[in-house]
Amino acid sequence: MTGLSELVVSFSLKKLIEGGFVERTTMGGVGVYSLTQRGLESPVAATDEHEPSSPTIKEGTILGDKYVLEKLLGEGTYGQVWKATDKSLERTVAVKLLHGGMDKFKQLKTEGKALSALTHKNIVVVHALDSDGKNGWLVMEMVDGPSLEKYLNDKAKERTWVAFKEARTIVEQCLEALEFAHDKNRVHGDIKPGNIFLPKTGEVKLGDFGVAKILSGSPEKQQAYPVGYERQLGSSTYAAPEVLKGQPRDFQSDLFSIGILAYLLLTGKHPYLHGSGLIPVSDIIENDAYVPQSPCDLNKEIPEKYGRIVTRLLERDKAKRYAKAREVLDDWREKAPMTQCSRCNTENPITSKYCSECGSNLVPSEVVGSKKEADLNSSIALSRNGHVEEAIDVIKKSLAKNTKFAKGWAHLGFLLNFKRMYEEADDACSKSINSDPELSQSYQTRGFARSNLGRYEDAVKDFTEAFNRETNPRRRSIILYQRGYSRKLAGDFQEALEDAKAALELDSTNVKATRLKDSLGSLGTGGK
Repeated sequence: MTGLSELVVSFSLKKLIEGGFVERTTMGGVGVYSLTQRGLESPVAATDEHEPSSPTIKEGTILGDKYVLEKLLGEGTYGQVWKATDKSLERTVAVKLLHGGMDKFKQLKTEGKALSALTHKNIVVVHALDSDGKNGWLVMEMVDGPSLEKYLNDKAKERTWVAFKEARTIVEQCLEALEFAHDKNRVHGDIKPGNIFLPKTGEVKLGDFGVAKILSGSPEKQQAYPVGYERQLGSSTYAAPEVLKGQPRDFQSDLFSIGILAYLLLTGKHPYLHGSGLIPVSDIIENDAYVPQSPCDLNKEIPEKYGRIVTRLLERDKAKRYAKAREVLDDWREKAPMTQCSRCNTENPITSKYCSECGSNLVPSEVVGSKKEADLNSSIALSRNGHVEEAIDVIKKSLAKNTKFAKGWAHLGFLLNFKRMYEEADDACSKSINSDPELSQSYQTRGFARSNLGRYEDAVKDFTEAFNRETNPRRRSIILYQRGYSRKLAGDFQEALEDAKAALELDSTNVKATRLKDSLGSLGTGGK
């Protein structure tokens, strides 16, 4: 049976059985596949598990008189992906030409607005959904970087793997994307390395959001035998057990898929891969008696905290599994509680007594002045001690009575950013700006929110407004760093580099600006 793994690496199991090369037996209640005598004596040439259809559209084709197809990048379950040029906007985009012609397009059409509304720094943006009457396609952001699948395959070929810190960051940013989408009642439905991208900007991007859920009720069960990571893992090898059993995809099934992904990244091993490589991964996921080995047992360098999180993500009983991405993210993040300096808007650890930027006292003294100022100080004190929900409640009650309190709205925006409620933070800061157009921190805080929403052009404008109103050199340096980072995320590397250098001219101790400059140097922008 030593030749079986090579034989079925990418060959249709059904064809192998029908051809008499493989037979199925039962072992411990689980189906096991083995080579027949014919299979041992007559090896067959492997073919792709998903045999791609021959492209009917060639390079140079113009779709809808607007999108010029330049290069076929790949083909997946739902369509061909092309690198293309949008003639009207003169920008490079990715076009997913859907399999199934207009039938699939009509299924997606009703969801087009919802898909394009998912604008977030960790989600591949859908620009448009269009057709020419014969074919339908999605127009998406062109990500300059490999898929996680390719990245991991390259690592495996080199006999290396991702470091713990890198694995933790990839999972965290996927959770950021899920948290944002789940809050908008959007399920991804097909989380796997092939749908995760690693741009040169460093921000992980989750693609194909909701496409699988819309175009199919549950993933087609593929018989997959991943012997090591050289083998492509199909959608079913990342699906939750309830989905494989025919139940609809939901938030918790997304989280189960994240659990498999996290396990793979942290250990280098799929949690449901049988040691022999003979049992389909999807069969093991469905087997209620199978419990994966603890990630910490496979990799002693993983902190126990992460082993517990992954184990809970992989709970078969949904009552024991995490219910929301936000809950997972709160546990997963390595971030000490922070507080905001009321003078310069800088984040500081709650254990700090003085602001690291302007030196202001972070511990509110005896309250003097107006009631609204007292409410603001009270909210700051609560947030400083980690009681963010209570802090939000206090400042919201104050703002209900003082609707033109600009500092209060700006502080609320800061707290909402901390809770990753970026759209609400944007709204709060806009109200602050309407009340006092000269308050620098309102623009700075709104810029942070908009950058996290993927609205980089708007964020850059806000940071510019904040910079123009700020006089303190150290605070101006922070704003320039933030503007530069947003420009980096937008792909404007040269402008980002100039901001990083200008930030360091104002404050040579700005560590974040130094890191930004160094990272831009690695992208070939001459960050010296």
